[in-house]
Amino acid sequence: MKQKLRYKIFLYTTNMFFYCIFLCLPTIATENKSVTNTYLDRDNVKKFITKLHYDNNIPIEKIESIVKQAKKSDKALELISKPIESNIDLNSYKNIFITNKMLSKGIAFWNKNEAILMHFEEKMGIPPAIIVSLLGVESRFGENSGGFKVLDVLATLSFDFPRREKFFQKELEHFLIFLCKQNASPDDFTGSYAGAMGMPQFMPSSYKYYAISYNSANTPDIWHKDHDSIASIANYMHKNGWKKNGMVATKIIISGSKSEEICHNKNNLKYTVRHLRKNGCCISKEIAETEAVLPMMHKGETSDDFWIGFHNFGVITKYNRSQIYALTVHLLAEALEKQRSLIPQTPNQLNDSVALILDKTVLHK
Repeated sequence: MKQKLRYKIFLYTTNMFFYCIFLCLPTIATENKSVTNTYLDRDNVKKFITKLHYDNNIPIEKIESIVKQAKKSDKALELISKPIESNIDLNSYKNIFITNKMLSKGIAFWNKNEAILMHFEEKMGIPPAIIVSLLGVESRFGENSGGFKVLDVLATLSFDFPRREKFFQKELEHFLIFLCKQNASPDDFTGSYAGAMGMPQFMPSSYKYYAISYNSANTPDIWHKDHDSIASIANYMHKNGWKKNGMVATKIIISGSKSEEICHNKNNLKYTVRHLRKNGCCISKEIAETEAVLPMMHKGETSDDFWIGFHNFGVITKYNRSQIYALTVHLLAEALEKQRSLIPQTPNQLNDSVALILDKTVLHK
């Protein structure tokens, strides 16, 4: 009798054990699938890789070996959906960057790299203050260039962010070509949540078209070298049409009720100074009537301020389309110049090696 009872208990516990395992199988399968699933399993990614292979004569196996390492970044999706520039006013945004600490670091960076900055001012007409300001706003002079893996971000935004998938697929293409040509590991490259890289925060396409090495034939290193970062920004601004000694932006006064009609958010130089003056805008007499400008209205310290942006303002918006970004770069550059003028500067004594570099500089793409 006891043996029969033990046997029944054994059968019952065994059946319950296998029943529980059966119930858990779908969960285990799902978990395994999520672990092994990669971007390579998607048809649209396979199509992307095939096109990249044929267009650039890169072995499919090489591309696949990189793409399979990509992991979806939910954080990047979250951040790109609400960029800071679209949710903040000019006054708050500029106060993030125009601080005593930033000015101090900016002056130190300027002094450290004065010879190179002077070189590109003479060669391309790009003011040192603009280059230093851009590096400050973009990465705090390399201190904060982003902690996202560029491959993860670009893959995520290419295949999980439909609104801008074409743009990011092109950027991913440039990045994969770069990795393949350099035989580099994707683990070595981190950047912003949008895939911007290095001290200047260049997207891969900007790196391809604008990054230059300052004084060597090596691949431009915008991740670690001040010189290459400065050279690359100068080249970017120059090739996008920066006008030497041209104005960037200035405040104006608008009287009457046409401020909202005149000021808009589109970054095009739609009006001439003559037109604005006829419509109640008080603009310095030193500015020519034929000058094409962009009127803007942004929150100031106590009330709305009115601005006009010139051609060079438009060049800065090629770097970042946000008006408050471009105005902050301009205002930080002005603050840096003013602060530096207040500090006694010792004569710049270039040693023979630096003088030789300046005299025999070779720029390489």
